[in-house]
Amino acid sequence: MQVHSIIIPDSVSYLGSFAFSNCTDLDTITVGKNLKTLDQYLFKGCNNISVYNYNTAKCLSYYLYITLKSSLKELNIGKDVTELPSLFVQGCTNLSSLTIPIGIEKIKSNAFNGCTGLTSVFFSKGLVNIEGGAFYGCTGLKSIDFPEGLLYIGTSAFVDCANLTSVTFPKGLTSIQDCAFSGCKSLFSITFPEGLTNIGGDAFRGCSNLTSITFKKGIISIGELTFLECYSLTSVTFSEGLTSIGEGAFSGCKGLSSIVFPVGLTKIEDRAFNACTGLTSMTFHEGLTSIGHEAFFGCTSLTSFSLPEGLTNIGSGAFCRCSGMTSITLPESLTNIGDSAFYNCYNLTSIVIPEKVTSIGDYAFIWCSGLISIILPKGLTTIKVATFYGCTGLESINLPEEF
Repeated sequence: MQVHSIIIPDSVSYLGSFAFSNCTDLDTITVGKNLKTLDQYLFKGCNNISVYNYNTAKCLSYYLYITLKSSLKELNIGKDVTELPSLFVQGCTNLSSLTIPIGIEKIKSNAFNGCTGLTSVFFSKGLVNIEGGAFYGCTGLKSIDFPEGLLYIGTSAFVDCANLTSVTFPKGLTSIQDCAFSGCKSLFSITFPEGLTNIGGDAFRGCSNLTSITFKKGIISIGELTFLECYSLTSVTFSEGLTSIGEGAFSGCKGLSSIVFPVGLTKIEDRAFNACTGLTSMTFHEGLTSIGHEAFFGCTSLTSFSLPEGLTNIGSGAFCRCSGMTSITLPESLTNIGDSAFYNCYNLTSIVIPEKVTSIGDYAFIWCSGLISIILPKGLTTIKVATFYGCTGLESINLPEEF
């Protein structure tokens, strides 16, 4: 007997392994809302299922994707469903379009992971949470318009969606987790919504065609390596309220030419703008207290800028190999200049060290061969190892009387 369609009614809560195995003509299945377990062998050998009507309110164990991988083309989700389970239709490469209906609050981890044929997804209002890996590797996706009410996008949720060109985030979204859009190399512009407070590490790493980013009010911190290797990035607009830019956050963004840091920013972490070779100008505001280790290492196009009052620490290697730098104004609040802070800034011609600085780190100005004059402060007590080694152009050094 040939069976083309099976309907599992709402009254059924359990079906044993192999219940419908080897029904090779089976094309359509409809699962009732009370079935709790979808065993991996339930439809074993049913390799031609192309239409799946899913109505299960809450599935506790889900392995049906193993059977559906090569054949599923149409997925219809019922009105009583509130969440889509982990591994839901993972790897179903022939699924091309998807509607997430009203009522779905959560898409669980890896639900659509590897659905490479998926080109469009429509999200309805009511969705709150997209968990980690939910659309990982959906390389056919081209645009996403997230619904109002979405609060959370999980770790690696859209990693390597390589053809994704545009994303619209809703107002009220509060968190984008680590690696969420890493490797989405076709994304070219992002505007983050008002109310977003946290962007995780590596969240947009390797989005190599991303050209502009706009932050709205609410963002507090940008995580580690968040925009690492976004080589095409030319414009970043920060908003007031941002307090910290994480380690390596914009490292290697060689297309950036100018940055205006926001009022309220207190810390630029280690390597935050490392190797931003196109960066020519920076504007700071009072409130910044610390610039981390190698924060602007290798920013070879920087020429002249002033650091703000309130800054107390310049970390080791902070401006190392900024070979285009000709002048820098250090604030009176500065107390520490770290090791190798201005290593090989060979176009720097003069420097005035502020009065509160008591110690200058090892190799701080080594190979600054263009330095002609240095004015050192009265309170300076220590010049460390090779601080001015290789400063062959020096003509005058103003040492404090008490030194």
